Amino acid sequence: NAFRIWNVNGQNNMFTIDGGEIANVQYGIHSLSRSLIVKDVQIYGADFGLTLLFCPGSLIQNNLIRFSQYGLQILWSPFIMVNGNNIGQNQQLQGKIGISLLKSGNSDITNNHNIEATEVGVRLYQSPTTTVSHNIINIFGNNNQYGGGVQLSGSSKCIVAENYFDINQSSFGIETVASTES
Repeated sequence: NAFRIWNVNGQNNMFTIDGGEIANVQYGIHSLSRSLIVKDVQIYGADFGLTLLFCPGSLIQNNLIRFSQYGLQILWSPFIMVNGNNIGQNQQLQGKIGISLLKSGNSDITNNHNIEATEVGVRLYQSPTTTVSHNIINIFGNNNQYGGGVQLSGSSKCIVAENYFDINQSSFGIETVASTES
């Protein structure tokens, strides 16, 4: 792991990672109970680019994240802002899920220059009142596999608007399951 951050004193003070390069690791940045500001970081060849667990209010901005499993995996971390990033690999695309939020509602995924994946670009699971807007989402599936651009499951009152989708050999552009008022 390049960065493994955890909270040892019980207070969730914001930690900042500004600039730098991380290459060829399983977890590029992994934070447990410590909210982060991550900006202008380049992560190459990570299985999981950035993982946040119990990190409310974190900001992920202007990063380049190339990954093989998940670009951003955000769990139990509401009020996240993901803005201005390039997530995925332009060459030899391998990443499965670009951005995945689990129980991380009231978040904003906006103005990302590129979100590329082979399965799902943005997945919201039990993350209500989240906005996904003004992103470029590229999905390059394999033999019409199940997947697509934005997937909402149990995520009510979400806004998905003004995104550009380039989807090839996948099932859907936007899918909603048990996501009322979205």
